[in-house]
Order: sequence, then C-alpha cells, then structure tokens
Amino acid sequence: MSDSPSLNVLRGVLRLLLLTPLIVLLPVFILMIGIGALFGTRGRYAVSMALIAFWSRLISWMMGLRVVVRGRRHPDSRLFVGNHVSYLDILVSGSAIGGVFVSRHDVKDWPVMGIFARISGTIFLDRSSLRSAIASAKGMVDKMHQGAHITLFPEGGTTEGGRVDSFKPFLFNTVAGSDVMVQPFVILYTHIAGQPTTLANRDFAYWYNPDEPFLPHAWKVLQLRSITAQFHFLPPLPSPASADKVVLRSYAESVQQRVAALVPPFPVTEQSL
Repeated sequence: MSDSPSLNVLRGVLRLLLLTPLIVLLPVFILMIGIGALFGTRGRYAVSMALIAFWSRLISWMMGLRVVVRGRRHPDSRLFVGNHVSYLDILVSGSAIGGVFVSRHDVKDWPVMGIFARISGTIFLDRSSLRSAIASAKGMVDKMHQGAHITLFPEGGTTEGGRVDSFKPFLFNTVAGSDVMVQPFVILYTHIAGQPTTLANRDFAYWYNPDEPFLPHAWKVLQLRSITAQFHFLPPLPSPASADKVVLRSYAESVQQRVAALVPPFPVTEQSL
C-alpha cells in the first residue's frame, strides 16, 4: 500500500546492536533494587519504579518510540488503568508512570523486557484461569499501600485501536472498599514513520492479532523511522465502594466509558483529540 511506511534493515540492525548490551545492565538494576530493599519494601518499590521509568524511556528512545504525555499523574493515585493495543504499551506507560505492571503471564519469557519485568516486581496474570488471575491480583492493594504504582490493562487483551473493549470487573475487586485512588489513562499511537496512523499502517504499531508472533513484529518496529505515542492522563476517581458484583460491573463500565470517550476511530491524529 502507498501508505505503508518503508522499513530499513540497516536501521533495525543498528538498533538491535544498541539494545543488546542493555542486558549487562540487569545485574546493576538487581543490585540497586536490593540496596533499596535494605530500606524496606517502600525503598524497594521506589528504586524499582524509578528504574522502570528510566528503562522504559531508554528503550523507547533507542527504538525510535516518541512518547508524548498529556495531563498529569495525580500524586494520590496508586492504580492506573487504560486501553491496551500493543506490547509497546508497556514502554509507553512505563515512561509516563514508572509503575509496577500487571501483565500477561507469558511476558516473563520475552527477551530483555521479560527479564526486567520479573526483577521489577511485575504481577503476572494468567488470563486462561480465573482462579489464577484472582490469586495474582490479591497482593495488589498491599503493594500499593507500600508505595507501589500499579499499571493495569483491564480489557484482558489487545484491540486494533479503534475501540475499547469491556473492562473485567473482577480486576477491580481487590481495591473495592479501599482508599486507593484509580487514575484512568489513554494510549494512542498517532504517527508511524512521521505519517498519521491509519487503517493502512496501524499494524506496524498496534499488535492485536494473536497469530502474529512477537519477535517478527518487533523486528519491523525496529526498522521503522519512528512511532509517536500519546499517553493521556484522565482525572482520578475513588475505588469502587464495595465488592458487590453489580457495583463492580457498574464501576468497570464507568471507567471503560471514560477511556473509550478519548479513543477516536481511525485515522488517529493529534489534531483529532
């Protein structure tokens, strides 16, 4: 297609060569997190979240991923929830929030990103098992009360970007009736290789096809000139009043609608927001 961006193999190779040495930083990060842990759990999370932000911004820069943050993170917010369209969301939200992730369980096996996810305290969630998912989420409130910012994608999967699927109510159960503030966010990939994102080129940034392997898609991303992502903080809101199923369902729908209101149909451009 004429709108399809050009891929540069040499660019991809150079970026891969830049990214590969980052593995040697992992022992340094582990040591720093260990030093932070000497000052208690809060110290561990403070160091871990700072490293997540640094790591995310560094990798984004090396990959040509430009993150534009709009709005502000509320100082009292602890749980951050938003739409999910790509594995790149991890880098985008990590750059903006620097929090601990709730992520799909197979991410821990991904090259580089998976290793850091494990040492930084990521909560891995098995979507195929409701019991496992609930068990994985039980420690979220404790982590947040110990100073952690938790980033969660409540759709339970990725979409092609023109819509926001329903948020899973049970994922809000752990914060029901607590004093945790929830701050929604929206991620949009507005430009690919300098051109506005359209139906023709969105697949270079949006990763929603379960049949498309991670590594071949990531290789295409490395060959692109650039990707521009917009991260938009929405106003925070209190946690659901109770764990009642009706309350949780209504709460999840309300948060989903707030996020969906800022996700326009394609083509997506900064001017359309």
